Amino acid sequence: MTQPKKSGIGPKTIKWIWAIAFAPFVLLALMLALTALGVFGRMPSFEELENPRSNLATEVYSEDGKVIGTFFVQNRSYVQYADLFPADSTLHIRLDGREVPPIVAALIATEDVRFRSHSGIDIPSLARVAVKTVLMQNTSQGGGSTITQQLAKNLFPRDTARNRGRVARMAKL
Repeated sequence: MTQPKKSGIGPKTIKWIWAIAFAPFVLLALMLALTALGVFGRMPSFEELENPRSNLATEVYSEDGKVIGTFFVQNRSYVQYADLFPADSTLHIRLDGREVPPIVAALIATEDVRFRSHSGIDIPSLARVAVKTVLMQNTSQGGGSTITQQLAKNLFPRDTARNRGRVARMAKL
């Protein structure tokens, strides 16, 4: 004679319910332990959190909300991303026949005037720097690197032991 099936929750089901209920707590404890061990990177100290160091200029305001002075080592201020790349194309600047956002035009104007006329290496600028630096011992006339070379330099930092590999990768760009 077979016994009728019991309806209700069995011991296996109860174990699964407990496992599911405690899994978030176990995962949280594991994450906290790994964070404390530094697996996810360095955590700032309480002193660093309580006294943040900002590179932004400190602005002093008058009662009517106008800036009356600033204190800074480097004059930096916060700018909204939308202000750098305005959606309004009437604010764009025409540069070499193309409409570009003002920040792009400013970067090209200050860093690499011949940006659109070379393939990433500006030979006349490199020659100028070589002549002024080597022959005339003058190091104050500015660099000869292009925006492309500066990007490659930042993508492949020189503090690695693979400096020759970095130069080869830069040449490939």
